[in-house]
Amino acid sequence: MTRREKIIAYAIVMAMQVSFAASMILFMVFLFGGSLEIVDLNLNETALIAFNAFLALVFFAHHSIMLHKSSRKWLSRFVSLYYQVSLFTVTSAFLLILLVILWQPSEHFIFEVSSGLRWVFRAFYFLAIGLMMWTMATLKDDLAAADPIMTRLRGLCTDRKPFIVAGPYRWIRHPFYFAMLVSIWSFPDLTADRLLFDVLATVWIVLGTKLEERDMVSDIGEPYRVYRQKVPMLIPYHIRPIAG
Repeated sequence: MTRREKIIAYAIVMAMQVSFAASMILFMVFLFGGSLEIVDLNLNETALIAFNAFLALVFFAHHSIMLHKSSRKWLSRFVSLYYQVSLFTVTSAFLLILLVILWQPSEHFIFEVSSGLRWVFRAFYFLAIGLMMWTMATLKDDLAAADPIMTRLRGLCTDRKPFIVAGPYRWIRHPFYFAMLVSIWSFPDLTADRLLFDVLATVWIVLGTKLEERDMVSDIGEPYRVYRQKVPMLIPYHIRPIAG
C-alpha cells in the first residue's frame, strides 16, 4: 500500500471505532433510561408511534440488508471487500444515533415495576452489559470490523482464519445478541413507545440471527454445522461450556 492509501485506511479505522463507540454508548443510555427527549416533534400518540416505528425499521432494514451475503456481493462492484464492513459500521452507527436522538417518548404507561423489583431489572441490565464487554473482548481485533483493514495494513496474510470457539461463544452462538435482548427487556417502565421498540427489536434480532446463521454455514461449512448442533443460538441453557 502507498503512504496515501495507508493514511486513508487508518482514517477509516478511526472513523469506524469512534462511530461504533459513540453509537453504542448512546444506545446503552437509551436502553437504560428510555427516550432522551433531545428533539420534541410535538406529535400525538398515534403519530409518534408511527414515527418511532419508521426510525426503528429503517435502522433494522439497513443492518440486515447490508450484512446479507447477496448484498455484500452486489456492493463489491462499487466498494472493495476490505472496506465494505467499515461502510456498514459507520452508516449503522449514524442511523442508530439518529434513532436515539429523534425517538419520541409516549406518556401512555402499560406496565411499571414496583420499587423493590426494579433493582432486579437493573441488575439484569448490568449483567447484560458485562456479557457484551466479555463478547467484545473475545472478538479483539474484530471489534467494529476493523480486522480486514488492519490485516492488510500490517501486510499479513488475508487468508480465512480457522474457526475457533472462545469466551461466551462456548455457551451460546450469539452472546452479544442475547445480551442485547436482556438489556432491551430489563427496562422497568414499559410505555407504549418502549413496548414498540422492544417488540420490533426482538423480532429483528431473531430473524437477523437466522439470516446471519445461513451465511455463516455457507462461509464456514461443516465446522459451523457441528458447532450449531452443540451450542444453542440465543438462549444459553447448558451449564457446562463446550471445549474451546
